[in-house]
Amino acid sequence: IKRTDKFISAFDPTYCASLYLMDQIGVAVYDGISKEEVDAYIKTPSVKYLVLNDSAKFNKLYPNNFQDKVVLHHRGLIVYKLKD
Repeated sequence: IKRTDKFISAFDPTYCASLYLMDQIGVAVYDGISKEEVDAYIKTPSVKYLVLNDSAKFNKLYPNNFQDKVVLHHRGLIVYKLKD
């Protein structure tokens, strides 16, 4: 993971604190965001990773097939690699 790689971080109760603490750039997803917006972020060519602090909630709100894309588990966080 490079410093310049872009992330989607869900669900951050503060705006982008998780990205700040990871020292990464990207976008924070919160509870009220639409599925279409999340899909648009995931399809953005420059976004390479998705980090979740609640994968069950994310999968319920935004069904996906990212199980085979896990690159890291750490203390309740899961990092998925969306693109190479």
